[in-house]
Amino acid sequence: MWHRQPIIISLFKSKDAIAKIRELTPCAFNAPIVLMVTICRDEQWVNELEKGFLSGQVDAGIIGTHLMLEAWEQGLGSCWVAHFPPVKTADAFGLSHNEMPVFLLPLGYAADGVKASSLHEKRRSVTELVKEL
Repeated sequence: MWHRQPIIISLFKSKDAIAKIRELTPCAFNAPIVLMVTICRDEQWVNELEKGFLSGQVDAGIIGTHLMLEAWEQGLGSCWVAHFPPVKTADAFGLSHNEMPVFLLPLGYAADGVKASSLHEKRRSVTELVKEL
């Protein structure tokens, strides 16, 4: 059996695709390219010991982290975007019902003087995040 890879990365760069994604979310940030990471529900790994655990969103998170790190290495700005309607987006781009959008990743050169939202500066303390058992 092959290693399950339930991820599909869609590249939006045509004028029509970018216009459509900008209609679906205010968080495309005028980027010239937007990636959409989706998972194929029936290709996810299912933990046989705990039936409710599916690997798709974890796999998407791993891919997203690598995409963002590589974008940074290439001098590009990026932002993980979850503020969009997944079902409406899937319908707008003609995805099958098996393919579920997880996040968007706008890519481009950041405009001079642009700063992240102040919400990105707020962090929980390490003692809240780490628990010793």
